[in-house]
Amino acid sequence: MQFDWTFLKMSHSDPLIKTFKGGTMERASPARSLSNVLDSRSMVSMVSLVSYLRNSKDLFILKEPVIAFAGQTLSTLLVSRNKEIHNNMEIAVSADTETTKWYMSNVLRAMKINFSIKTSEHIEAEDLLSDSDYALVIGDEALKVFSSRLTVVLDIGYEFMRIFQMFPLYAVSVYREGKPDISEEWISNADKYKDIAAQELASRLDISPILARRYYGNVRYHEDESTRNTLSFVEKSVMANST
Repeated sequence: MQFDWTFLKMSHSDPLIKTFKGGTMERASPARSLSNVLDSRSMVSMVSLVSYLRNSKDLFILKEPVIAFAGQTLSTLLVSRNKEIHNNMEIAVSADTETTKWYMSNVLRAMKINFSIKTSEHIEAEDLLSDSDYALVIGDEALKVFSSRLTVVLDIGYEFMRIFQMFPLYAVSVYREGKPDISEEWISNADKYKDIAAQELASRLDISPILARRYYGNVRYHEDESTRNTLSFVEKSVMANST
């Protein structure tokens, strides 16, 4: 079956889904979303920024929608069990965190922190911390940390913004052939559903409604100068490391 769109199966996209009227769609993991568009199972896919850049010879990028954050991201966390940041940390990272891993690596290098990364098959914070003393946790699993006894060492998105003065850009919309028409009204309407999405998120994850509202309050779906700067910045780094 071919889909018109594949969206990431992450809470940040919920308001976009609620107002989507662009045909058939699927929600999928970052890896499947990428494979859907590369294999022409989806006309458009929302994929992680780093995944797009590594496959940019085969894909075209749409101006929007994007997934970016202005302020605390809250869903990209470096966590531990009562350990603070220090040199020579080993950090467990799941396979679906390529873009956040890139941000974390650059943040820690800017802070002059030595670290190593251990790739893990796990995605939940407790499971990742069974592999290493520190873990990079994303999405709903990161939001759940705020209701746990785990220590939030860094909000990676916020630290990237603080250090590099750019909004972290996590995902972009891409296609392989036949540029689609995108309704700006659809993307603008998504903002109107953030409050409803926040209520549902708080109930689903059993987290604070205030935290859920803050999370959606910081999500950005439209491109702007800051996201363009971030795209250019990350692109130069990824391309330089791929040659």
